[in-house]
Amino acid sequence: MAALTTVERSLASHLDEVGLRLVVGIGAAAILAVCPVWIALALGWAGLIRYAPRAIRIAREHDELREVCHAAKAAAAEAGTGLDEACQRIAELERELAKARAAVRPAQVPDPTYHRVGLHSDSPDFLIEAARRAFRSQLHPDRHPPRHRQQAHERFVRAEATFDTIYRERGLNG
Repeated sequence: MAALTTVERSLASHLDEVGLRLVVGIGAAAILAVCPVWIALALGWAGLIRYAPRAIRIAREHDELREVCHAAKAAAAEAGTGLDEACQRIAELERELAKARAAVRPAQVPDPTYHRVGLHSDSPDFLIEAARRAFRSQLHPDRHPPRHRQQAHERFVRAEATFDTIYRERGLNG
């Protein structure tokens, strides 16, 4: 009996629906030809009782898959519409970006004198004075070990010369 169940499972898993119907039809014809009517009826009822729930389940699964397929097609159509709208919006934003880039004045090249000390030419006077004090405190040669004093002195002199130039341009006292 266990071998028969294994064969049935193997048949059910490997044959498609049409093949299964063909096998059942041939089997039923053979049974009707060989057996008396009452045995054929009993086997028919047994087959119906055994395979009817499976057929009903397969029919329900088929209907569910059909519904899912229709829903997926509807979602794909909706997503396609959303994609078209998104592409149009992207094109609009790219045009706006191009207009904005054209309207913006070209970036100002920073003044190299101010750039050397990390400032901008539009910096207020108090910021320039604070930057000079910070540079003096950080770069003063006395704050560095003897082996780095020469390099610190050179950086300090360059920074002071730069700040002197900036102070002269702005008319500041320093």
